Amino acid sequence: MLTDFGVKMRSRRNFVIACVVVIVILLVLYPSRDSLASYHVPLPASRPAHEQQQRPNKQAAPEQQSGPRPSRPESIDHVNEGPRPSHDDVASAFANFAETDRPLMPTGDPLCAQLPGADSRIVMIVKTGASESFSKVPTQLQTILRCVPELLIFSDMEQTIAGIHVRDSLDTVLDSVKKHSDFALYHAQKECMVSQADCTRHRDKAKEGWNLDKYKNIHIAEKAYNLRPGYDWYVVIDADTYLFWTTLVAFLARLDPSRKLLLGSITHFKDFPFAHGGSGYAVSGAAMNDFVGRNPGVGNAYDKRVVDECCGDWMFSKAMKELSKISATQSVGHG
Repeated sequence: MLTDFGVKMRSRRNFVIACVVVIVILLVLYPSRDSLASYHVPLPASRPAHEQQQRPNKQAAPEQQSGPRPSRPESIDHVNEGPRPSHDDVASAFANFAETDRPLMPTGDPLCAQLPGADSRIVMIVKTGASESFSKVPTQLQTILRCVPELLIFSDMEQTIAGIHVRDSLDTVLDSVKKHSDFALYHAQKECMVSQADCTRHRDKAKEGWNLDKYKNIHIAEKAYNLRPGYDWYVVIDADTYLFWTTLVAFLARLDPSRKLLLGSITHFKDFPFAHGGSGYAVSGAAMNDFVGRNPGVGNAYDKRVVDECCGDWMFSKAMKELSKISATQSVGHG
């Protein structure tokens, strides 16, 4: 009996010892939150009072960090634009782009500093639509448009994307034309109180967007010229068009912007050659001055006619030929 009792006691003692060992191991491997909280990186020693007084005022950060704003022609008149909020009171490493439409890149960007074209008189124009802008424009702003000195983005709705002003290219279309079924998507987008993806989920955005897109090209040319008059070249691309900025700068530098030129990838429709919009096209300053400068209201002059046509790029080339006697020319590198 005593022997059995002693064996049982030793077994219980061994069991207790084993449990204690297991608990100790668990505590070592998995410390409690309170234990973790006790381990912290020591705070840096407080700085002497005289050094703290020498620190710059945070309110002056935007002025000191942003550097000079990009230069722009004094003749620029931002028409049809209401007051826009100032960001001068916000400390940021970026320049104040509220007046420039340029991508939100910090001044002194090392990538842009190595590329030519910073002083080029080229206006890059992007044509997009509200149903696709948020999925395509941000990528362009981070890549091909990153170092563009002058940028304008036009859509079928007023928007702000990554801090960039996206203009409504169709707000000046004739009211009578806006009653056409082609503008159903346009009105639906304006009435949307949530995301465009939710509002247009059950619409045929490809078809409706195509019908709406044809009204943009001439109005975009008119708006771009009025916003940025006196430039050498106006280059228009779609939101899904990729181009090489350095190649474009080098190519246009060899040409005379005082000549009336419309350059692009030539396509034919109704036996008429036109500059294909999806491939991008370039219009010289002289051509824009003749087409827009001498024909105020040129966009509205073609609004009703566009209703019965298929494509905005075709209509733009057609209008250039009719009003300014300028024919689309195949550019090197296209085709």
